[in-house]
Amino acid sequence: MSKNEFLKELRDYLTGQISAAEVEESVKYYDQYIRDQVAGGISEREAVERLGDPRIIGRSIVDAAARKKAEGSAASRSTSYQEQKDASSSRSSGKNSSSHGTVNSGKLKLYGTLAIILLVVIVILVAITKIIAFFFPLIIVVILATYVMKHWGDGR
Repeated sequence: MSKNEFLKELRDYLTGQISAAEVEESVKYYDQYIRDQVAGGISEREAVERLGDPRIIGRSIVDAAARKKAEGSAASRSTSYQEQKDASSSRSSGKNSSSHGTVNSGKLKLYGTLAIILLVVIVILVAITKIIAFFFPLIIVVILATYVMKHWGDGR
């Protein structure tokens, strides 16, 4: 699929589901993204293939717009591809810049590690609980039998 076909399908999918300004903003974003990929040495077709189905991307854009409306977000932040790219490059060059929606990879690794540790602890606790639940009736019988033998087993 060519860039123009991709952008047309995306535009067609978005039209009528979100505002015209949001449609144009989204189409411009992906147009610039594809141009940058081509400028980086990737063929236009390969850049479009990497993006995937424009209808799936469109569905994501529509869903995001619906969430944004539901949250009552009146403040609009520019989300053009070029501005996001500029913000990303200024962050990587050490400039102080804040960008909505970015995730610090260090925090992501920390949270992932904590989630794995928590999962392991839960699995261990569940296993211990199951073992205790399995042997509990046997332990009670042994304790009762020992008690009976000790107190009443000598023929008193």
